[in-house]
Amino acid sequence: MRALGNLRAGFEFADALHHASSRACDAFLSFDARRFAHKARRMALTPPVRVPE
Repeated sequence: MRALGNLRAGFEFADALHHASSRACDAFLSFDARRFAHKARRMALTPPVRVPE
């Protein structure tokens, strides 16, 4: 259900599914800084999405 909510919010299917399956994690790492990570930060998703430096 969480993945479907993220999908409806405009995330791509893979991003929505992977983030929804990471609920037990402290953070979610993504290399997609412009799209997924930026939108996830604006929505204050839990766990937070971080971009490795």
